[in-house]
Amino acid sequence: MTRLFTIPAAVPFLPTLAENLLGGRLIPGFPGADPFALADAVVYLPTQRAARAFASALVAACGRSSLTLPRIVPLGVFAAEEGEFAEFEPGALDERAVVGELERRMTLTRLVAAWGAQLKGAIRRVDAQGRLETDPSEPPLVAATPAQALTLAGDLADLIDDMRIEGVSFAALPGIVADDFDPYWRITLEFLKIAFEAWPGWLAEKGLADRAERTQIAVEREIAGLASRGPTIVAGSTGTNSATAKLIGAVARAGHGAVVLADLDLLLDEPAWRMIADGDDPTATGHPQAALAKLLQRIGVARADVEPLGESGARARFLTEAMRPAESTHLWASAKVEPAPALQGVALIEAEHEAEEALAIAVALRETLETPGRTAALATPDPAIARRVAVELTRWGVEVENSAGATLGATPHGVLARLALAAAREFTPERIAALAGSELVRLGRTAEEYAAAARALDLGVLRAPLPPGGLEDCAAALAAAREAGASSYAHRGLRSLTPDDLAAAAALLGDFAAALEPLRLADGGPLGGLVAAHAKTLATLAAPDEIGGDVADLLDEWALACGEGFDCDLADYAEMFETLAASRAPPSPRGHPRLAIIGLLEARLLTFDRIVVAGLDETVWPPAARTDAFLNRQMRADLGLSPPERRIGQTAQDFIAALGTADVVISRSKKRDGSPTVASRFLRRIEALAGEETVRLRERGRRYLDIARWLDRPLETPSAPRPAPTPPVELRPDQLSVTQIETLRRDPYAIYAQKILKITLMPPVGAPLTAARLGDIWHKLLEDFGREAPKDARARLLALAEAAFGPLNADPTFRALRWPRMITALEAFLDFDAGRRELAERIWLEARGKLELALADGSTFKLTARADRIELGREGKATLIDYKTGVPPGKAEVEVGFAPQLTLEAAMLKRGAFEPIGKLVTDGAIYFKIGGADGGRAKPISFKSGTFDEIAEQHLTGLKALLERFRKVSTGYVSRPSPKFIAKGTDYDHLARVAEWSLADEEET
Repeated sequence: MTRLFTIPAAVPFLPTLAENLLGGRLIPGFPGADPFALADAVVYLPTQRAARAFASALVAACGRSSLTLPRIVPLGVFAAEEGEFAEFEPGALDERAVVGELERRMTLTRLVAAWGAQLKGAIRRVDAQGRLETDPSEPPLVAATPAQALTLAGDLADLIDDMRIEGVSFAALPGIVADDFDPYWRITLEFLKIAFEAWPGWLAEKGLADRAERTQIAVEREIAGLASRGPTIVAGSTGTNSATAKLIGAVARAGHGAVVLADLDLLLDEPAWRMIADGDDPTATGHPQAALAKLLQRIGVARADVEPLGESGARARFLTEAMRPAESTHLWASAKVEPAPALQGVALIEAEHEAEEALAIAVALRETLETPGRTAALATPDPAIARRVAVELTRWGVEVENSAGATLGATPHGVLARLALAAAREFTPERIAALAGSELVRLGRTAEEYAAAARALDLGVLRAPLPPGGLEDCAAALAAAREAGASSYAHRGLRSLTPDDLAAAAALLGDFAAALEPLRLADGGPLGGLVAAHAKTLATLAAPDEIGGDVADLLDEWALACGEGFDCDLADYAEMFETLAASRAPPSPRGHPRLAIIGLLEARLLTFDRIVVAGLDETVWPPAARTDAFLNRQMRADLGLSPPERRIGQTAQDFIAALGTADVVISRSKKRDGSPTVASRFLRRIEALAGEETVRLRERGRRYLDIARWLDRPLETPSAPRPAPTPPVELRPDQLSVTQIETLRRDPYAIYAQKILKITLMPPVGAPLTAARLGDIWHKLLEDFGREAPKDARARLLALAEAAFGPLNADPTFRALRWPRMITALEAFLDFDAGRRELAERIWLEARGKLELALADGSTFKLTARADRIELGREGKATLIDYKTGVPPGKAEVEVGFAPQLTLEAAMLKRGAFEPIGKLVTDGAIYFKIGGADGGRAKPISFKSGTFDEIAEQHLTGLKALLERFRKVSTGYVSRPSPKFIAKGTDYDHLARVAEWSLADEEET
């Protein structure tokens, strides 16, 4: 006689299990009146969390404050959807030690790498004797790197587990490749000898047992010992593991045993049930009852012999119909289901995108906390949804335990480990800035000392132009930083650094280099050396109390598992670490006692007042059917393995179990990662059967969407007007250069931000080559050359250019792509310079001038200039020349005064503002464009409305009038008063909210 029970989806699983155990229904006469009888019982549950919850349910059901608990053991299972492996009682195991999971992965990695190393070239085919033929002219592509070998080893481990789980012998593998298959599959079979020959041989040599093998031995001994043990109950398992299915069958047949299944459908008609139980097509495997149907067949129990513990309500009857096999959906027309009562309490959220979905879910979870004692959980297979919701809940200061989405690589310690690897591979300002920004790094300093040194390093070194050796040459990098800080153009943050600050930055940079040195020395060496170096680097970087235990444990375990040899470079090691860290879930910190984010298996067993079922989109829930990396569908069928759709059936059962809760919120997103999604087939079935009731599902869900949108609504404030701040006159600048006068004409707000608010743009990390920096180099180069005017002009100019552009030429990309264009520009300048020298009696370079202007209010304004080149012609008049690496202004812009640099310089020169030169009248000016298709071109400036001197005088008069207007407090520094004459954005457009008020202007227009 077998004793099998089921708890319907709409009935709380663990509380019902506890009540029936204590009530004596599961095992006749047990536990009876003896208060200590439960101590002799064993209860197997799928997960540790379910075991803890069952203990609480037993205490709650007994009605007393204390209870002698049975031995509650988490089942050992391998399927990813079932949970993590947990050990059986120690006495049930054989004498062999079990191989650790990471040791198994690394051993398989070495075997895969060795297989790949035997290849002499790309695989062409397998001959009739099974030998691989390779092409030496092409490189081998299988396991070409350690990281590839690790990935293949993971897929191979999954196949080994699948075969163990479903009880398939490795001896069956050689016979599965039929003659009508592509020869590729023979190559795959040759590779799989690692699984059925090399791996068992390694285990035998080491005297170890595979974890799945040990599970099978443990189950056999557990079954053999059932007669001598007390009452035994298996609850909540679907028996997808063949070993677990054997245990379930044995417990069900034992006189003092009972099996309690979760959500076995006893309402589905027998013909439809037979379609699931006897069907071998993918649609049958993807049914929610497929796993339970297969379990009943394995243990030889008819569905009619399973006894229900609880009543199936309207929701359960509706779900039975909604999920019936596709071949029987024609019966929907005659189905006697009433959607309204069945779906009462169900809400459907259909968000526009994943961010909106996460916030709406957070609102639904937060709502439950308004009622004392109510609990809620989010169940989702998508870690990204889980993380988003956890973050959204922090809006209300709610921390939630997340057992569904965290990975070790995403924790602060995991991120630090990844940043250290990146910085060791590329010791660049960007990498060091990211590493220095970690909250865990201390490098032997107090928090205050480290913060000050890190700030100095960021401002003084990482944002300064680098020498040719980059940060690798620390001394040269610091010397370049000091030189940059001494420049009059340096950012005020850099100029504010004291010698002590720069010394602290130098010490910190040296400590970073020393901390990363073990990793860089281990590059290309044995994997074990890299693991040890990684651990040493992290211990140096972080404070002693900040070294992450989980990351440290991974590295310790990896060091023991990686074995001897197996050389690896830093790039491959970093990829391997990413893979391993992403596969581990760190312990989740305890969160709010009434909220949780749970995995799908826990959604089947745990009970909450409200459950949110999130991610109801195809490829999320259900997931896409993952095809085997080594076996095609027919091969899996020939071996007796389940088709890839097995996991769809598991997630379908999880979905039905979650919907058994009275208060359910279902969610999906119309877009994920910017791409449209397709609603889950599970949701579409419910909508098809619900008909018009679907409208009410959406109405109930829209409430959460409305709240979410209200929370993130933009403030209903009028669009900002064009800013025109009016600071006090005494704060307004009394000195500007001629180039800043151009800014004052085009965008006064930029002068306000720069000169009055004292805001200057911080240089980016890494000091990339900008147009401004390139222009500075060109101007200095041409000044140095012009002062010498050597006879061998070309050779001297090229030598000066090599020195000036040396740091940039250290970059191979710059040298290959931009340097040839620089040479063309130098040649063009030489031609221009030679022609101008024949016309000039004297030349002044980089001449500095200043002119004081008396304004109407009695104040004095100082106008300054730095002229690139002033030439004195033979007729006694001057010509101004300005070098432009960018686009020179048009003649019209100069004439109307929007580009008054040269005209104002001419007016200053006429008044003797350039003291060494004296007073000269200017009769013309030239912009020399450096670069371009022809290397460079002279662009003379002439006007139709008057001579150059006359226009210069007009501009100076106009400038005085402009400055006098700005001496009035009513005159504001308007943002972009003439947008037509601003070709591109400025550093202060975001501060002036140009995008906001310019859009408002367009709407008004």
